[in-house]
Amino acid sequence: MQFSRTLTQLFLLIALSVFSLDSMAALITAAIGDPMDGAEGETPDNGQFILAIDNEPSFFIDVFYSVTGTANAGADFVPLSGSARFNSGDSLFQVLNLAVLNDYLVEGRESVTVTLTTVTCGDCSDTGAIDNSFASSTLYIEDDDVELDVNVDLNPSDSLESVQIGLSCPNGIISGANPQTVSGSGAAAFTVQLDNWEFPNTTCDASASSPGYD
Repeated sequence: MQFSRTLTQLFLLIALSVFSLDSMAALITAAIGDPMDGAEGETPDNGQFILAIDNEPSFFIDVFYSVTGTANAGADFVPLSGSARFNSGDSLFQVLNLAVLNDYLVEGRESVTVTLTTVTCGDCSDTGAIDNSFASSTLYIEDDDVELDVNVDLNPSDSLESVQIGLSCPNGIISGANPQTVSGSGAAAFTVQLDNWEFPNTTCDASASSPGYD
């Protein structure tokens, strides 16, 4: 596994400057970085962060974090646990995976920010800390959805008739009123949001409450 030069240099500096011994106690500093963006799609691309500590704990150490951003947990990605545990003998690096969820909503590029909040130790002889220069990291989830305008016209023979027109799109989300009441020679206007990869294979069906509908 490769990590950025910045994060590697950070822990080389930490190893030289913040490790201290006091009755075999260690100062263990946590940091987060190296975000990898995710993306929606037929098979979503998951995002990730790299969570790291600079020294092995005597027993274990828990790193707690908060999750914010414009993306919504449970709708845009699988909620994160809010903590990570490093046991004695484990690697000093952990991959924090962000499982992206696909939807039909046109939302644009959304952000997920993880901010370290607390470091607690399973052995009271160790002391936990957060490196303020690497206390938070942000990745982005790319949107793959498109928005289409669908107009359904009445036949000229229906020009004096009031008709309810409904639209069904199995692979998309229809915004606004559905069905719509149309009179005269007007048209029903719908907005449909759907996945870009499903667009070529999407068929929307219209229905009407009266005869003579085309």
